[in-house]
Amino acid sequence: MNLNEIINGCKERDIKSERELFYLYSKKVYSLSRKYTNDHEEAQDLTQECFIKIYSQIHRYFEEKGKFDAWMYRVCVNTILQIFRDNKKSIKIVDIEHELEIGEEEYDYIEVSGEFIEQAMSELPKGYKEIFSLFVVQNWSHKKIADHLQISEGTSRSQLTKAKKYLRNIINANPTRLYERQEV
Repeated sequence: MNLNEIINGCKERDIKSERELFYLYSKKVYSLSRKYTNDHEEAQDLTQECFIKIYSQIHRYFEEKGKFDAWMYRVCVNTILQIFRDNKKSIKIVDIEHELEIGEEEYDYIEVSGEFIEQAMSELPKGYKEIFSLFVVQNWSHKKIADHLQISEGTSRSQLTKAKKYLRNIINANPTRLYERQEV
């Protein structure tokens, strides 16, 4: 079975296809989960949650919009970040410049509390925040964002880049708050 057949089978809720997708990507998703936590069991739980989200959202993946790996990576990162936000846990995030890029083997990590991330995002200018939220949190493509906001795709990309730079500056300007932890 090739990847397209597996994806189409998952869209039809075929158990065999879902199992194949899991076997193909479980190590990558687990590895990604481990970048957010040093705890093996928590990484396994995150991996499971990521696959639940992948299976439930796979109908939104269309090959012409990009590679499956990139789509899956974005779904997993968003799922993990949402879990940590919901639990108000401290999380590790990759350097903002590389957060959405797939294929990077080495990342520079900093530890940031979920509360700090929420506050930093609230400090973004309205346009940056809207595009950042649509792209990162809601998994919208630049084309969909452009259509929705009636702007060009280039403007969407530019605003996202500026938003990431703005967030990096907020994080770098507040080094004493980086390691604050919210107790669960």
